Amino acid sequence: MQTVKNAYGDDLIIDARIQRKRLFLKAWQVNVGRVKLYLLDSDIEENLDQDFREITKYLYGGDQETRIRQEIVLGMGGTNLLNLLGLNPTVYHMNEGHSAFMLLELARELVEGKKISFRNALSIVSSKTVFTTHTPVPAGNDIFPIDLMEKYFRNFWPRLGIEREEFLRLGMNPKEELEPGFNMGIFALKIAGKKNGVSKLHRTSIKRTIWRCMARNCSK
Repeated sequence: MQTVKNAYGDDLIIDARIQRKRLFLKAWQVNVGRVKLYLLDSDIEENLDQDFREITKYLYGGDQETRIRQEIVLGMGGTNLLNLLGLNPTVYHMNEGHSAFMLLELARELVEGKKISFRNALSIVSSKTVFTTHTPVPAGNDIFPIDLMEKYFRNFWPRLGIEREEFLRLGMNPKEELEPGFNMGIFALKIAGKKNGVSKLHRTSIKRTIWRCMARNCSK
């Protein structure tokens, strides 16, 4: 494993926004055969906030606030890293819903960069994204409470040119009220242009399982 370097030969550090605070992430590269695997590390001296340094310390564990921060790093930070590396994938693949905030970042880039509507941006994002489920059961789909989504995204949905409720309903069964929460599996299913699973059982059960999870207000 080696650190990724910028054009000046220094370690590549990207930054993301967490509640208007700057989160710094160091990029690492691992060569897996002919494939380059990139990792993001928040445990670096640039992060003075100890909570920020803990974000990437553990893969699983912690509370929902830790989890939403990790998924912002994975989805949105990961998208920013690809941009800095000059990579422009023709297809973005989400393995489960954990990286689905990537969809928001891709849409934001189009809305702000191309000056198009959010709906048109979603159509473009949909055309180049794939979602795969391995765990179509409630425990495999993060559901973030509304107050937590507002805490982390209240300054983000205006950048998409949409209102609070339209934003929150991206991760909900259309027939539900706002109370159940923002379901990352539903969000990925709604936006991704292609959806698949690792077995025939997944194909027939994923939507039913996630809808049921929403109705019961279950969480991980």
